[in-house]
This record gives sequence, structure tokens and C-alpha cells, in this order.
Amino acid sequence: MYSATAWGGKTTFTRAALNCHDAPRRTFEEIRAGYAGHWDLCELASVTDRRSDDDTLLHVAAFLGVERDVRDLLALGAVVDGKGDLGHTPLHYAAMRGHLDVVSAPLAAGANLYFRTSLAKLLQIALRGPAIRRL
Repeated sequence: MYSATAWGGKTTFTRAALNCHDAPRRTFEEIRAGYAGHWDLCELASVTDRRSDDDTLLHVAAFLGVERDVRDLLALGAVVDGKGDLGHTPLHYAAMRGHLDVVSAPLAAGANLYFRTSLAKLLQIALRGPAIRRL
């Protein structure tokens, strides 16, 4: 689906960038520029625009585990419980990929813990995630 190394093994996401809680908020255009390798994301004009699979930039950032992007997109007005591909929300993507640090941002923004996808409840998705399997 998404890969942080989709651009020839290189990535613009670093641990330093992920841990910058005190960094100033960025514009949508600045955040989107970090996803230049995803041609379909470059066409999005706002935080509410969707790709052909119904995912927004917030969905992709949550899936990849880019905490700073998730926080900044939510601050810019991204829809925290917006349904994307298969009815998944950004919280679902973060939970199923085991990005526990990212999960806190949608929850703090009021994400619904009981939101069902077409496949399962959030808890069922989280239990299948890599963070749980490592326990």
C-alpha cells in the first residue's frame, strides 16, 4: 500500500522529524511536499481532498507513522474520523501498523474509538498490528 522507502530506498522521514513536537506548524503544501514520490498525493489541494481510494493525506501519514505530519494535518483541520479506503480512519491505519506514538494524535483530536470499518472494529485491527505481535 504505502511505503516510506518507495522512492528507491530513500525516505524523507527521519526520527528527528518524527520527534519534533515543538516545531512550528507547517502549511498543507509543506507537508504534501514530503510525499512527492506519491504522484496521486501531489494533486491534492487541501486537507479534505481525497485520492481515488478515498484516503486523504492524513490517512497516508497515519499509515506511514509520521507523527508530526498527523499532528500538523489535524491542526490544519483534517477530518479526524474521515473514512478512507475500506472504511478505515487514520486512527485505524495507525493502530493496525503499530504506530502507537501516532495513535495519540487522533485520540487527542476526538477520534471515535468505536468507529467500525467494513471489516472490523478498531480493537480487532489493533490486535492484529505489529506492536501487539511483538509482545
